[in-house]
Amino acid sequence: MKYSLMSLMIDELILLKKPTIIHRMILHDLGYDGPELSLEETFRFLNDHGVPFQNGTMTFEDIVRFAKEAGFDSLDLMDFHFEEDEEYARKILEYNGICVASFNILTEFGEADTEEKFEKCLSLCRAKMKSASAIGCPVVMLMPTGYVPGKGITREETFHHMVRGLKACVEYGKEIGITVCTETLESPAVPLCSIGDMLRLFDAVPGLKYAHDTGNPMIMLEDPVSVYELFKGRMAVVHFKDLAFTEDKTRIMDSRGRYLMLCHSGEGIVDLKKHMKLLKRDNYQGSITIEGVRSGTDKLEAAKDALRFFKELE
Repeated sequence: MKYSLMSLMIDELILLKKPTIIHRMILHDLGYDGPELSLEETFRFLNDHGVPFQNGTMTFEDIVRFAKEAGFDSLDLMDFHFEEDEEYARKILEYNGICVASFNILTEFGEADTEEKFEKCLSLCRAKMKSASAIGCPVVMLMPTGYVPGKGITREETFHHMVRGLKACVEYGKEIGITVCTETLESPAVPLCSIGDMLRLFDAVPGLKYAHDTGNPMIMLEDPVSVYELFKGRMAVVHFKDLAFTEDKTRIMDSRGRYLMLCHSGEGIVDLKKHMKLLKRDNYQGSITIEGVRSGTDKLEAAKDALRFFKELE
């Protein structure tokens, strides 16, 4: 099997140049609606409101070098972790023998209830898809909405806004040789969480592919193995992660009102061994994105340990 290092695993170690969509969402949740803040101002505001954030030190070249030395075959990049010149980035990837297997774009099509908002989202997505293509990445995973519907926007309206955005991105992907996929989101509040949501979405967006996450279906009390079997014909990428129940009410709430958290791979309730057997049975040729560490406080060592765990599981 081939394995990808997900940049989100080492998120706090990565050097950022500007606030990300995640920072903006948290600012919004905290009630901030002022002018756009610099990265330093964003961190200061978040820290002042009890949300600890600080910048990291790892450059793109550092991430690529670490992935190579740790034994990963590729990277799975969040869009906000890529801010490099494309030609320079491609040279770094080629020199280290590492590719970008998947590029994840977070956008807000679900809230695009005006033409201006839609065009802004689409323009941003196209620019990032073009960057992904320029560095040789064949797959973009698009998350087309946030965890809750926009203010004054119904769940059904969110669905139709997502469909419009995904259709446009799938068509653009065809033009530049990029496969567009999406995964179930960890929130029952939006129409991108259940088997029914996904079936409806695939019917509405021809050509859209599926990213299988071993944990996300559990939010709707659905068996991840059954979800895999249902959508494997549409599958573009696979994310391996494990979840455990927790009493921490700041974590992910499932549709029964219980709370789940990302945990060390192999120590939770997800049947990772079964998923590995299924991928082998089906001769899966893509990359497995490791989305979850193993142990220890050192993020880089934890990422290495996670890779060792899955190679042993294989």
